[in-house]
Amino acid sequence: MAARRRPRVYDTTVYIAAMRSADRRVWQGLAGPDVWLSIVVIFELLASAKSAQETDPLLRLLEASRRRERLLVPSDQDWLMAAQVLERYARHHGALQPWQHTGDVLIALGAARIAGEVVTANLVDFRRWARVLRRAGHDISVSDHL
Repeated sequence: MAARRRPRVYDTTVYIAAMRSADRRVWQGLAGPDVWLSIVVIFELLASAKSAQETDPLLRLLEASRRRERLLVPSDQDWLMAAQVLERYARHHGALQPWQHTGDVLIALGAARIAGEVVTANLVDFRRWARVLRRAGHDISVSDHL
């Protein structure tokens, strides 16, 4: 029997690459039945959008994820855990700017909530947060494989 594939959560870097691609198949690959969308990704993309041409597909993606019940929204517990993760990391490894990592940690926590895999071009940071979360008992993996 084939191993069941983990639910996938694409981070912002993957959607940026898709937006820059003229190939519609890239977008179609981001809409599979095992794909979940983090509202944090939508926030980051909408906050940096420069036109309706960029925002319209994102809003359609958001609505489709809502309809499929595949939208990850950080809970109050996720926000508290993110603060603890960043505080612990800073205590053991030196100061960091929390605002630079909050989004990544929240995306990772959302993926961990569904025992998912974060797919990203930002492997260094997401592997770091996955390690910290696994030590805290969460089930999460990270890859750069679409």
